[in-house]
Amino acid sequence: MIARPKMLAGLGLAASLLLPVAALALGVWYGGSVLRQNVESEIAQAGPEVAAQGAAAAADAIIKELESRGLDAGPVRDLITGAVG
Repeated sequence: MIARPKMLAGLGLAASLLLPVAALALGVWYGGSVLRQNVESEIAQAGPEVAAQGAAAAADAIIKELESRGLDAGPVRDLITGAVG
């Protein structure tokens, strides 16, 4: 009889499926906090005129800037509005 390394193959398959999901979750987790810090610093640098407009206007300005640079803001639209407001 020939032994087949089913357990090792199963661990490799599980790792190849679960590690990318974990990396994505960690990226969103840490990326969201960095996005929040960057947005807050941009608002602080912009001064009181942006603060007077409110957080919703700042989120709209960020989304418009992303779209003007050719980036699709659709996937991160909720994240931006949640981070700012």
